[in-house]
Amino acid sequence: MSEVRPPNATEIRLLGTTWVDRGPRYWVRRAGLVVLWTAVFALSCWGVGIVIYVIATSASGSARAFILVLAATGVLWSFYWGFGLLKRTDEEKELGVPMIIRSGTTPEARDRGGWAGVTAGIVAAPVVLFAQIFVVGAAAALVISLLQKYISIEEFEAVTGKKAPRRRAKPKLWSKPLGK
Repeated sequence: MSEVRPPNATEIRLLGTTWVDRGPRYWVRRAGLVVLWTAVFALSCWGVGIVIYVIATSASGSARAFILVLAATGVLWSFYWGFGLLKRTDEEKELGVPMIIRSGTTPEARDRGGWAGVTAGIVAAPVVLFAQIFVVGAAAALVISLLQKYISIEEFEAVTGKKAPRRRAKPKLWSKPLGK
């Protein structure tokens, strides 16, 4: 038997319309997402551990120290970048928007990036284990994001009725005209 939903219940990606009453189906979906992304984070940590173990046991002398410092820098950068995606603007804080991973890019740019990632993944499959050094922090931030009251801007807007400001990508230093 299907549940009766209000006529204005917007379907939200990954949650459907279960957000309306936040019943057992909603919490099972939320728990499933947390378990899935915690497992991805654990696998990423395992991959980083393997890379560091291989570096520590294969390299020697100053090369080992240099490569380990590079690997540690990559891991620290990934946490800085990943948790940087959770930052909120002052306007978002005033509205009560939770720390949700938001990139500030357009859907079209995300689609292009996704296809570029698929292509690069096929070409660079052998280096996937090494690449974990640079994504482990983002996986950790995603798990933290999933533990918030709302897991997406769409859910926040649907439940609270507030409109979160859209983020814009910050202009890159090299995209500005010289002398400005």
